[in-house]
Amino acid sequence: MEDNKRSTSSMDLRKRAGKSRMDVAVALGVTQATVAKWEQRVQEPHLPMWKIKRWAEIYGCPIDELISAFPPISSDNSVTQQSKLDEEMHLSSAN
Repeated sequence: MEDNKRSTSSMDLRKRAGKSRMDVAVALGVTQATVAKWEQRVQEPHLPMWKIKRWAEIYGCPIDELISAFPPISSDNSVTQQSKLDEEMHLSSAN
């Protein structure tokens, strides 16, 4: 039996807050590509606690909800997601 409960993704939280990847990148002092890697689960966010608190404030959610949007990354998933991200970044830079 499949579990119908799906945790909220970081992208869902960002969109719910009405923020762009660039908005988040500027607020956290990272690049837009870094935010994309976090959302695609290619890379784990490694931020000081004050930035995590700020990030939750930007998204208008509790810190625990933000943290739960980042399940552990498996090595197989990382390779697949990096390929998708590279393609997405290539397409967006072509426009």
